[in-house]
Amino acid sequence: MTNEEKKRHEADRGRHEADRGPHEADRGPHEADRGRHEADRGRHEADRGRHEADRGRHEAEQEKTKFLGPQF
Repeated sequence: MTNEEKKRHEADRGRHEADRGPHEADRGPHEADRGRHEADRGRHEADRGRHEADRGRHEAEQEKTKFLGPQF
């Protein structure tokens, strides 16, 4: 690599480092979105747990009705 090529290479590296700055700044909103998505995932998991619990109660009620007959 000649001295001229080395200088050009170093200049390119400097430009790439300068370009990285705005991209790093753009990462902030994306990190906030990731946090919101994680919170949404937690809420969905909680909802799934409640639905599973409701299904269990409903199935238990069906079993009871099947053996005891409708209660009037």
